[in-house]
Amino acid sequence: MMMKILIPTDFSDNAQHALEYALEFAKNSDTIFQLIHVVSPIIVESPNAAILNSVLLKELRNTATNKLDRIKSFALERMDATNSPKNSIETAIVVGDPIYKIREMVSDLKIDLVIMGTQGTKHNPLEKVFGTVSKSIINKSPCPTLLVPCNYNFKEINDIVFASNLKIQEPQILNKALEILKPFEPNVRCLHVSNDDIYELDIEETAKQLVDSSTAKSTIFNIEYAKNRIDAFEEYASNYRIDMIVMQRSNMNFLHKIIRKNLPSKLVDRLHIPLLVLNDSQN
Repeated sequence: MMMKILIPTDFSDNAQHALEYALEFAKNSDTIFQLIHVVSPIIVESPNAAILNSVLLKELRNTATNKLDRIKSFALERMDATNSPKNSIETAIVVGDPIYKIREMVSDLKIDLVIMGTQGTKHNPLEKVFGTVSKSIINKSPCPTLLVPCNYNFKEINDIVFASNLKIQEPQILNKALEILKPFEPNVRCLHVSNDDIYELDIEETAKQLVDSSTAKSTIFNIEYAKNRIDAFEEYASNYRIDMIVMQRSNMNFLHKIIRKNLPSKLVDRLHIPLLVLNDSQN
């Protein structure tokens, strides 16, 4: 089955790393990569504003076209080197608001997955996930979004952590993620953190349903009891070698608190891994 992956780029190093990750991520799948750059109009206030704006926009498009052509050549060479003959890449330059245009292309092209970079090296690599563009794409994209930290080198996805909040739709969300990750057949660790030390029967039943419904070759469910959920999640994450965090969009506020906190350097390193976000209605 053909997969369509959208890769937004602003020509930064971060965007380049996301592209390289995407090429490795899908090298064993039938994939159409759609590489998009959004040109934001520059408004010049001048008696000759219309002419100046037109000239500036043309220059921006020409510059973007040249850069995009070079990136496409790089991608084609990489696909040849990794023996990915079934994959292809298309490019597009559009003018407008980046958030709106990316969401528009996701819908119009029936994109299956968006892969994009996070913030550059001067920031906590996942902190800017909650910045303007990335946050809006996560919150409003009709398809899953995979966020790649800057300077992250692709490695096989053997173990993932699924952040559980014991929602009824979680088995479907997890299996949607596993469908995307099917070529890797990862092991799954589901983690629910509770600040109530009383074990409730409905937690056990919900956990059992999540594990039994999982299509992964191995799925386990862990419950951590802690007054501070953030600390519990940090400790769990630091104890296991995981290759990706998976969560549904309704849990983003929890991760937001984790990332925004002043983390120890060891945990920050642990969070230098890709993050796959699915919304609650993605079946």
